[in-house]
Amino acid sequence: MTNAHASFTLTRREAAFNKERQYTGSVLHMKPRFLRFRIENTTNPNDYEAYIVNETSVFEYRGSVKTITEFQLAGPDKLPPIQEINLDKQANNLIYQFFVSGALSFARLNNHAGLLMLGEVTAKDLRNRYTITLFKKDPNYVYLELVPKRAVDQQEFERIRLALYGPDVKAPYTPYAVAQVYFGKPNGDTESWHFKEYTWNAPDIDEKAFQFVPIKGWKIKGPVPPGGLPPEPPAGEAPKP
Repeated sequence: MTNAHASFTLTRREAAFNKERQYTGSVLHMKPRFLRFRIENTTNPNDYEAYIVNETSVFEYRGSVKTITEFQLAGPDKLPPIQEINLDKQANNLIYQFFVSGALSFARLNNHAGLLMLGEVTAKDLRNRYTITLFKKDPNYVYLELVPKRAVDQQEFERIRLALYGPDVKAPYTPYAVAQVYFGKPNGDTESWHFKEYTWNAPDIDEKAFQFVPIKGWKIKGPVPPGGLPPEPPAGEAPKP
């Protein structure tokens, strides 16, 4: 696989207020760690975020405040596949690519450390930071659970559950592609991501698709070095994958 594109829906539930917010979006990933990502509120066109990630920087677009912030990444990408999950090599690589292209980052967009992880994560980091188990399997799906080990991660979520399409699914589904991601947070809030409409190895996708795109009238901030402070809260038109 050289690149992958998918659409998604997201439900964020706030336990304290018993309130749900619905989002739609899309993500485009190209090896080794190029990414375009957009998420928008289905009821509020100003509530959206977009990200472009290349080998040196993350560009964060926040429409409600009309800002573009550049965050510098840590360095070259060196990302071996996860080895401790008892699945075949294809499954291991797909799972790992999902993390590299932003699964954990998506849950932590308001804490920019998640996106900066794109420049720092390794297979060893994942083993050190999460207990990963295969907790269920049926004819259509393989289910994995990740439980954080570190106190700093435990403050953000209690567990992550991944549902991957099973090895024998038929087209248009893809074996071991991510179907759903569930995040359970310590305060009872949850996030449920549903991925669909995958496109693999699309032609004419290259590094040019992941470069900075200026928007007339928007304020440009940064660059912010790795570990720098996040920008001000949410936002809402920026590049689409």
